[in-house]
This record gives sequence, structure tokens and C-alpha cells, in this order.
Amino acid sequence: MSLSLEFKTKLLEKEDELHLRALFSSLDERTAEYYGRFDNLINNAKEIARKIINDRYEIGVLMTINGMPIGYAHLYLSQKESRKHSAGFGMVIAPRFQGMGLGKKLIKEIFSLARYWNIKKIWLHVYDFNERAFKLYKKTGFKKVGTFYKEEFKLGKYRDIIVMEKLV
Repeated sequence: MSLSLEFKTKLLEKEDELHLRALFSSLDERTAEYYGRFDNLINNAKEIARKIINDRYEIGVLMTINGMPIGYAHLYLSQKESRKHSAGFGMVIAPRFQGMGLGKKLIKEIFSLARYWNIKKIWLHVYDFNERAFKLYKKTGFKKVGTFYKEEFKLGKYRDIIVMEKLV
């Protein structure tokens, strides 16, 4: 008997709020900290999931395995007309599913979504200590374009944030 794991991705919809909340609640402190988009993500999962679901500028992709949420990626569209061609990007994968190539799959989904929405540039921020994510982003075509030095105080010290972008 073999166990079959079925990974699926889908556009985030209003009815996915509980899945998104479950994903955020399931993260460990380290992963939540590395994601970095929200403070106190795990404890505020309900409010943050609701905020994301109701944000008309965010286009999200939810990844599940056999129906269980294990990853989330998003494009954040500009509200400014002169920047409609550019979108912010971020993603998080549940810890026990990291290192399986799923981040790369989510990024490919995001690239397809960007082309569909006529987005020409995707940019992101990654912490200097998140070497694994930095390597993945480089491998998928993102280029480092700058650094915000001592931008945040995390894990007991001031941290740099690396800025990366990819033209799609």
C-alpha cells in the first residue's frame, strides 16, 4: 500500500479564509518570523487571514496537500496607476513541507498569475538571515537590487532586508 500525496494550488477566494487561518496558526515561530510580513502572525491568524481575504489589492494562491493548507503566496498590486505593472510578492510554506520543491512550484504559479494580470515586474523583500529563501529566489530568476540596512529589529538584533526583483 502506498500513500499518495496530492498537491494542489488554487486562487485564494473568500471561502478559503479558514484554510488560510489554519495555515498561519500551524506555523512555528521561526517560520512566522522568517515570513516577516505580519507581527505576531500565529496569534493573530484569524484577523490577518480576514484582512488578506478582504484586500482587493492582494491576489493569493493557496497550496494544499490532500485538502490541508500547506502554503500561501501572493502578489500585492499597486494602488497607484503609474505602478500597475509592478507587484510585491511574498510566500510561506509550512515547516514540515519545506525543502520539497513546493516553494518553486508556488513561484511558478505566481509568475503565471503575473503574466495573466499583465504585471511586468515582481519585487520582494527577504531578511538577510533567510538564506534558503534568498537562494530559491535567485534560482527562480530574481535579482538582488538593493538592501535596507538595519531595517528591522528581529531575533535579538538589527537585520538587513534584501530587495529583489524579477521582470516577467
